[in-house]
Amino acid sequence: MSPVDPVSPGGDSAESDSHLSSNGAEKNGASSNGESTGGMLATIDHHLPSVPALGWSYGPPARPDILKAKPNPVELLHAVRRRWPLAIGLGVTVATISAGLLWFFLPVHYEAFALLKVAGKPPTVLERRAGAADEFAVYKRTQVQLIRSGMVLQGTLRDTKINALSLIKDHSDDPIAWLNNQLVIDYPDDAEILRLAMTGTDRDEVVKIVNKIVEVYMKEIVERDRDRRLEQESKLQASYSKMTANLQKQQDSLHALEALHNTSGSESAKLKHDMAIEELNNYLDQRTKIINQMDDNRMQVMLRKAKRDNPEESRPPDVIIEMEMGKDPVIAPATNQLSYYTEKLSELKARSKGKVSSTMNRVRQEIERLEDRIEERKTQLRPMLVEMMAHKGMDTLPDSHVLNLTLPMLEKKAEYHEEQMKKIDEVIEKQIEQVKLLDNFNAVVAGKQEDMRALQRMTIDVRTELDRIGVEQLAPERIIKLDDATLANARGDALRKYAAVAFTGILGFALVVLAVAFIEFQSRKVNSVHEVDEGLGIRVVGELPNVSGRIWRRMKGGKGPSVLKALMAERIDGTRTALIHTTSADPPRVVMVTSAEPREGKTTAATQLAASLARSGRRTLLIDADIRSPGAHRVFEMPQDPGLCELLRGEAERDAVIHPTRTANLWLLPAGRCDLRSVQALSTSYLGTAIAALCVQFDYVIIDSGPVLKIADPLLIGQHVDAAIISVLRDVSKVPKVYEACERLRSVGITVLGSVVNGVNDDAARHGVELLLAETPQQTAVQTTA
Repeated sequence: MSPVDPVSPGGDSAESDSHLSSNGAEKNGASSNGESTGGMLATIDHHLPSVPALGWSYGPPARPDILKAKPNPVELLHAVRRRWPLAIGLGVTVATISAGLLWFFLPVHYEAFALLKVAGKPPTVLERRAGAADEFAVYKRTQVQLIRSGMVLQGTLRDTKINALSLIKDHSDDPIAWLNNQLVIDYPDDAEILRLAMTGTDRDEVVKIVNKIVEVYMKEIVERDRDRRLEQESKLQASYSKMTANLQKQQDSLHALEALHNTSGSESAKLKHDMAIEELNNYLDQRTKIINQMDDNRMQVMLRKAKRDNPEESRPPDVIIEMEMGKDPVIAPATNQLSYYTEKLSELKARSKGKVSSTMNRVRQEIERLEDRIEERKTQLRPMLVEMMAHKGMDTLPDSHVLNLTLPMLEKKAEYHEEQMKKIDEVIEKQIEQVKLLDNFNAVVAGKQEDMRALQRMTIDVRTELDRIGVEQLAPERIIKLDDATLANARGDALRKYAAVAFTGILGFALVVLAVAFIEFQSRKVNSVHEVDEGLGIRVVGELPNVSGRIWRRMKGGKGPSVLKALMAERIDGTRTALIHTTSADPPRVVMVTSAEPREGKTTAATQLAASLARSGRRTLLIDADIRSPGAHRVFEMPQDPGLCELLRGEAERDAVIHPTRTANLWLLPAGRCDLRSVQALSTSYLGTAIAALCVQFDYVIIDSGPVLKIADPLLIGQHVDAAIISVLRDVSKVPKVYEACERLRSVGITVLGSVVNGVNDDAARHGVELLLAETPQQTAVQTTA
């Protein structure tokens, strides 16, 4: 019989593929590490349930943080990896449906727009005064409201071709309101360009509607405004004709009045009247001068007579002396300075508000000094002026109008003035008569003339306005249509639709994938060895590769099975080493391999660990204690019974149920045929007695038990073992369940040695094994059981 290493891909008895491999690195029966290979000194009672648990438990602290961890990107990525077919399939379906619905309900919108030139101020041929600053802003807003008015929109809908368009029919309940909402009217960059735009799903129809709106607007608003201006010009022309006829009638009436009153109402008559008045005023001025001369002459006569009759009283008056002293070159500037300082003192008093300052004192001192100086000078000049005037007489006075005439001559002069007065009075009387004659100017005629002049001015203004309007007719219109409606960038809207559809599809796909990842995360499946070792605090004593049939069948060149079993052997040997070289004083020899739930690789771990111990030269017995769902017998292609169930029921002897395998030093105790008595026998002491007896016969006993959380069998069997190993299957086992299984084992006193993580991907190790096999090819038999 050739040695065979068992490999059970995926877990327990329900898994699809299994492999057996041999390894020549260790010789059968070797005991290089000093472990006992037989001849055990332990008694039967050594492995009874009464033996206390060993002190090398590696249990985690209560409630590790990993059980309360929240979703993070890494966890969600692992969740997607586990459910990628569902996530991709459902995501693609939802993305396709959502994108298709959006494509159907989000049509491409086309925008048609027309441009009109709107002048900032009315175009003119003649130079005119500029309008107010806000006039153009008001005019622009007015045009926008006129376009939106019922006159334009109703005029647009009156066209049968426009009414027949599908866009109008779709909104037949209130097409005017719909048009008003769809229209976009603005002035880009606040320029003199009016942009009228409309958006719709039919490119041809929106162009037709915009063109029709512009056409109606130009006809109903712009052309009507021009017609109103022409009508105003016609009315103004008629008014001008009436005013011209009325002016002619007034001129004829004025001529009749002038003939009736024998007066002239012309401007020459008024000019003659004004000249007569002016001449009369000149004569009156001459008469006034003669009167003044006569008064002066009479005064001189009186003075001559007084001087002749009283020579001693000819002393000049004080006023004349004061006037002469005021002309003195010393007193005159001093008087000016005194006036200046007096005004300055008044200003200082007004500013100081009753307070006396040093500046005011200095000004007062200056005033007193000037007053003293003027008074001193006057004292010196007064005697001299009196003496001089007394000797020379009144003729020397500068301001006197007295000529050096004798008294008889003055009397003759007075007679001459009398004659002149009589003559000027006669001339004045004649001039007054002439003015009275000119004053016959008829007031009625003057009023008629004033009315006629007002009418003439008005007629001239109307004529000027008519001429201006005639010239301004040559100016262009204020509002001009630049071009017919055209489509805006419809391609851009189509691209936006494509982008929206793509974004919706991607978003739907991402949301579905995220939802699947989040739901999958809730199961909290094991993603890596790190979560078991550091997260739960359960020591990882082994990592086994992914052994599903799909993995090794994809290996190139037919090397898949060889590489897989070699990698499995290499990895399980590490678990064997951790078991053999434990630091406890009494290393465990009876080891139970279990899991939290079914299909988590416990059968793979148990069979591979037993095979590894056998390869190291230890006599090893593998007991299939998962009597409810056995699977070890299929791995070794051996019968299921007789086995453990028959042994527990007492239907078979111990030697009859132990079968050697094709692997040297490895024996199998299959599960047998399970019934109620077999299950009940697990709780009796017979199982412990049987295991103790087997420990005498074998170096190691590996027990493949059922899942901890599903049945109570592992807890009963665990009372008779030295330690337990938890099998964890990556992407299948759930972190809370693994933790609960360990806690349940510990709660009944079962020592948990650690865990073996199945399904670990290690491409680097796989590549190393491939290179090793290429250098040292081995011919091994591979046995696969479905």
